[in-house]
Amino acid sequence: MPTLVCKSLSHKRMWSSLAAIESLASGSFRSYVSSVSEMDFPGKGEEPAIKEMPAGFNTREEWLVAAIRGLCPFLADRGVAIDIERLRVSVGWPAKRHGRAGECWPRIKARDQKNHIFVTPTIDEPVEVLAVAVHELLHAADDCLSGHRGWFRRTALVVGLTGRMTATKAGPELRERLNGVVEAIGPYPHGALSKTGSANTAPEFVGSRLLKASCPDCGYVIRVTRIWAEKGLPVCPCGQGFELEAGPSRKRC
Repeated sequence: MPTLVCKSLSHKRMWSSLAAIESLASGSFRSYVSSVSEMDFPGKGEEPAIKEMPAGFNTREEWLVAAIRGLCPFLADRGVAIDIERLRVSVGWPAKRHGRAGECWPRIKARDQKNHIFVTPTIDEPVEVLAVAVHELLHAADDCLSGHRGWFRRTALVVGLTGRMTATKAGPELRERLNGVVEAIGPYPHGALSKTGSANTAPEFVGSRLLKASCPDCGYVIRVTRIWAEKGLPVCPCGQGFELEAGPSRKRC
């Protein structure tokens, strides 16, 4: 009973304190990311022109939002309009298919009518994280309408993403741009997680004589021998042709 009385007496004071802390934190963060968006990030052969270096971030989400704000002008110059107010970005396991490096959910799937982007917690190299974020930002730009074809493919190549459209990597020029963003906002506050074994050692991969092929549209997976793969891959039930995956380290986005 005394405990209940104590909670009752301090309830108003506790919520007042929490409100003050939240106001201070959100105001401070908004002020900071606003200044980040005004920074001139370096391009190829340029030196960074930054007025104030940040002290770092405590959460991965703050870091990702600041990085995206810094990338918005770069993307806008290449025809990609990002509405930061209609976007949520976080770190989490993919819901659709294991092995994906990132996911973007269309606005129709979200109660708040925003695109939700997730980056896998299995990677902590900041440039690789931002390369995944750029891939997912392209999905958000057209609300996931083009999948990995059409507008997405054309724009990905313009932005500087390379490789298969379902598992893109940052090309040399884009990587240099992302390096500039990382230098400006500081280290990524995250340590990679591993579902198998230790995160500090590379897991052993048990090989297979069968080659893995997947559908770039629906994710349907098959395994075939090299002989039949060289003769030609079948067509997925959804109508899209299967594509060979390069190896166990490939991640879909």
